[in-house]
Amino acid sequence: MTRPQEEQKTRPRLLLEVISADKTVLSQKVDRVVLPGAEGDLTVLPDHFPLISHLNIGIVEYYDEDEVIYCFVNGGVAQVGADKVIVVTPSAEIDTEIDLSRAQAALERARKKLKSPANEKQAFWARSATRRADVRLEVKSLLKQKQEENT
Repeated sequence: MTRPQEEQKTRPRLLLEVISADKTVLSQKVDRVVLPGAEGDLTVLPDHFPLISHLNIGIVEYYDEDEVIYCFVNGGVAQVGADKVIVVTPSAEIDTEIDLSRAQAALERARKKLKSPANEKQAFWARSATRRADVRLEVKSLLKQKQEENT
């Protein structure tokens, strides 16, 4: 005798939500998530133990079946539960939404400011702007590489 379809076991998944200051950037079921934790990358699978972690400016990688998708996050906090990951960040962009020319221009501006900052506070902001632009460019590079592998 065969089991009815509804009784078959489904593989566990996580709900990933990335929330920025002005919108929900992402709300999707995924297989696993890699977060840019304050102490290094943090991989989250279904049934993970609960935790809260600060996030660095970096890339959230999430996996849906065999596909990997990248999302830029501007730091923030992640709350991890057994079946849910919530990322709260000042700003975030999914790989396909990042404007390459805008990111390159931002990097150039930040590097100019970094060359001759008026004070330590300006130097700090210029380093942060440089990091954000570098990560956005890295996300675009990863997306391009993924697209080339699929063709």
